[in-house]
Amino acid sequence: MFYFLGLTVVLLATAAVASLAATRPGWTWMLVVTVSLVASGPMILGRAILDEYFLALILLGFLVYDSVYAKSRTVKVAGRGVLEANHQLARLHFSLFLLLSAYMAFRSVQGLFEMDVQKLRWVVFFIMLGLTAVFLERRKSSIPSQHQMVAAITLSTLVYMAAYLLHGITAENIRGSFRWDLQTVEWGATVYAMFPIAFAMPAVLLSTVSGSSWHRLVGWVTLLLTFVAVIYYESRIGLFTVLAFLVLSPIYIGGRRLLGILTLVAALLVLFGPSIRYQHGSLSEYGSSLLLSGSAFWPRGDIADTHDIDRWIHAKLAFKAVSGDWSTFLFGHGYRVHGEVISPYLYELYREFLPRSAQRIAYYQSTAGFTALVVDTGVVALALLVTNFLLVGCRIIREKELAYKPLLLLSLVLPFAWLLSGNILDITLLYVGVMPSGLLVGMARAGGRNALAQRSPPAASGLGYRRGWPRLAGAGLSGR
Repeated sequence: MFYFLGLTVVLLATAAVASLAATRPGWTWMLVVTVSLVASGPMILGRAILDEYFLALILLGFLVYDSVYAKSRTVKVAGRGVLEANHQLARLHFSLFLLLSAYMAFRSVQGLFEMDVQKLRWVVFFIMLGLTAVFLERRKSSIPSQHQMVAAITLSTLVYMAAYLLHGITAENIRGSFRWDLQTVEWGATVYAMFPIAFAMPAVLLSTVSGSSWHRLVGWVTLLLTFVAVIYYESRIGLFTVLAFLVLSPIYIGGRRLLGILTLVAALLVLFGPSIRYQHGSLSEYGSSLLLSGSAFWPRGDIADTHDIDRWIHAKLAFKAVSGDWSTFLFGHGYRVHGEVISPYLYELYREFLPRSAQRIAYYQSTAGFTALVVDTGVVALALLVTNFLLVGCRIIREKELAYKPLLLLSLVLPFAWLLSGNILDITLLYVGVMPSGLLVGMARAGGRNALAQRSPPAASGLGYRRGWPRLAGAGLSGR
């Protein structure tokens, strides 16, 4: 029954996405960001392919519109485009993102030489990312306004968190499975599943201070569900992410709202206290494990006694596995072939630091995103990815009128913590977030335009939102 329900949801979403992509060019940006958020966690038979599937539908819809409708309709460019003719930084960002996509697709061909047809998926994946960047630039009119962006991102996060919680609750109370038993089968592990909040939290926080009561309600409900999901699944990186945003939040939501959020967190900890005590012995031990998370990356004593030593070991072996010759150091071994390459290095490091666990090292071993990126594609890919992140940061900083600049910069930094915790290189959202016309750049440009139009300091009702939900259909279009 549950698989039938899931299939029904996917089929309905397929019809909606394909129809909107092929007939509503003004929805392109919204569709790309929404499917990247909502489809980033669910899995089909242990494979996280839904975000890639829906992205392919959007690209096909774009081609259908161009071939069928575009000749008889006129699409006007509304407002400033993300890639301006005289904006050299935007041009550089656009070129380097395409170079990153092309390079990753090229290194993915390595798997085909090994007679592994499944590796064709990654060639297609990175080609689609490059095409998405190109298509979003061609549809400048689909870049929405600030209130539309915030509404779309917040609603997408609300749907995602509600579905994630519902999946775990039904697993434990109806299907007779522990909430973590179905991870990596029907939903990604917590490191993977919580990644959307890294890019979504700025929009969620801005929704809580909107001039519209509906926006505020959805923002607070989304924030509540995010906290519940973080505590329910005991996601340390999710909790750290939310708390990091709360440190900046008084600037935007005020002290009273922050106090209310902290009270909410305390109430949730009391509510889930019995479950936490069952897993960790006591709330104090749970808090201690949170505070010591990642301490292996800055050890002060015996490394074997620190938390997350396994992640430290995986990060340490990254450059050891490519130090054999200069070509491997620069270009790696080929995308998604790290499993066999790192096993002997991992075994030696485990024998040194975790000898009791060394025998559990398999012939094909998975690893975190940072190590996988270096081992598979070398320092060239690492440099290209970091450069794209830096260019996004420069473009955010250059928006002088942007009121919520620190929130977007925090969203830009946090994915590097995920790269050390899990392999998120196959999540579409990672690349959509830093795309030239993507989530962070789009929010920065829209926020800058809004401030220029408003010429007023940010306030609870001064973020440029209209009352009620935004009308997205036909945004920036004529002739429809």
